Amino acid sequence: MQQECPPQGQPDGFQGELARFLRGHLGRGPGLLWPEHEDGDPADWDHPWADRLAAGLTRLLGRPVHHVPGDPARYVTAGPDAQYDLLVLQTTGGSGWHLFPPDGPDAPPRALRLRGGEALYLPAGCPAAVRQRATARHLRFVIGAPG
Repeated sequence: MQQECPPQGQPDGFQGELARFLRGHLGRGPGLLWPEHEDGDPADWDHPWADRLAAGLTRLLGRPVHHVPGDPARYVTAGPDAQYDLLVLQTTGGSGWHLFPPDGPDAPPRALRLRGGEALYLPAGCPAAVRQRATARHLRFVIGAPG
């Protein structure tokens, strides 16, 4: 089943809620969203849906947003030199996250669990590690980086 993102210019629904969440966190610190709006079953979110969502968020935020399929570690363990922010949408299962303070390795990491349908925002320079089961899936988006 193919899911549709809200039409261009319509800031309501899931896409609008996600854009408002990101505007509130961009450049400020990590954030976790438990969406009130739904866009179908998160298990049905696929790569074409993710590409449409990225295009819609690019329009709403006024900065480039790209869906980045592939190895989760590639965009999860960004160190202090990262030039992009990261948005993660958990689609199925759950994942355990450790967010490491950028101010030093001696500070304890924050641990959290991300469940299906939830969103996690990590600003550039916020190192993180993810642990998930083989059956869990998530979609990743970079914000502010070229595609």
